[in-house]
Amino acid sequence: MNDTLFRGFTQDAARSAKEQYRLLLGVVLIVEAAAGAALLFWPDGVARLLLPDATEGVAGLRIAGLFWLLVTVLLLTGRGEPARAKVPNLLGLVGRTALGVLLVLLAGRLLWVGVVEIVAALGLAQLYFRYFEAEVMSRP
Repeated sequence: MNDTLFRGFTQDAARSAKEQYRLLLGVVLIVEAAAGAALLFWPDGVARLLLPDATEGVAGLRIAGLFWLLVTVLLLTGRGEPARAKVPNLLGLVGRTALGVLLVLLAGRLLWVGVVEIVAALGLAQLYFRYFEAEVMSRP
């Protein structure tokens, strides 16, 4: 009897942790999809807003927007069942952290974008680890 109650509690904890991770990942993916679309369709406006000399690198911004949208689609595939789609989630966390560190090292106007990217990566990593731990503990 106690085993059933304990397993029910851990399954509820796993379900709750999964929903928290999926919620934060959804918010991050929406923001990144909007940023990628802005870079892809309006690179001139984004270049004037973020870069000191907006005359160069507009084509590079368009390519970066395309890649950002592709990564968003990749990570969207791992949002449904995060415990079964470990590779997209872990690659996304590592890639997001690396991108944030790169942007912080470049400094300039992209410094705050890098800081936000690192904070999002750390928050997602903490929630993913908590979810994965709860998922493993809920199985007999």
